[in-house]
Amino acid sequence: MTSADAAYSALGMYPLPQLRSAWGDLYAAMAARAVAGGVAAAEVTSWDVDPHDSWLDPHLVLGMTCGWPLVTALREQVTVVGTFAYDVPVPGPLSHHYRTNIVARDDVAMSQLAGARAAVNSGDSLSGNISLLDAFGHGTSWPGEVMVTGAHVASIAAVRDGAADVASIDGMTWAYQQRDAPETLEGLVVIGHGPWVPCLPVILGSAVDPADVDVWRAAVTAAVRDDAMASVRKILMIRDFAALDFADYATDLADLLVRHRTI
Repeated sequence: MTSADAAYSALGMYPLPQLRSAWGDLYAAMAARAVAGGVAAAEVTSWDVDPHDSWLDPHLVLGMTCGWPLVTALREQVTVVGTFAYDVPVPGPLSHHYRTNIVARDDVAMSQLAGARAAVNSGDSLSGNISLLDAFGHGTSWPGEVMVTGAHVASIAAVRDGAADVASIDGMTWAYQQRDAPETLEGLVVIGHGPWVPCLPVILGSAVDPADVDVWRAAVTAAVRDDAMASVRKILMIRDFAALDFADYATDLADLLVRHRTI
């Protein structure tokens, strides 16, 4: 199913192959509860649509975005349902906060890499670009060469293979790779961290009635907390679900917007 075919949902911000089945199981549990609550839900979650293409697609029912596009481009065009709280190695100030890992090949002071070649998954990525800039005290752009890789796992590979010298890697992507594919991290060192930020927003599509948000929040919360989902939670490293709205993200990211927003 693609966005051109029919209504769909997409939870593709962590599209690692070993996670897709678990994401599908969790979505099925959420969707069944949403339908029981009286709202429409796509039957399955799609993996063949680029997340950037899905966010304002009128066919999107439930999706996942990044905090930076949410507060800069999407703003109130979509409805925020909340975010998953993950089992991060170091707890943040709030249960739904996490941070990135600044990685390099050598255990050096970050100041030595302040203008080095950077691998960035996307220019509008809170974890891959904005967190990198903030960790190094830069403003709206990286002063050195930038390689846009398209994905955090590709940024990991770029630094490991020498095509880039430093990258800011999403905390959960790093944790998944550390658990499931540690060989992909060999030769890399965590030399610092980005700022604490809220985890990825779960959203309703632009054409979905915002009044449906309460049903979806209840459905997602119930599914995540269901004992039957224990094995799925373990695979996805999800601890809970936090009901949030746009204002929560705007408040949490206000300081970063002042320092790093280009428009």
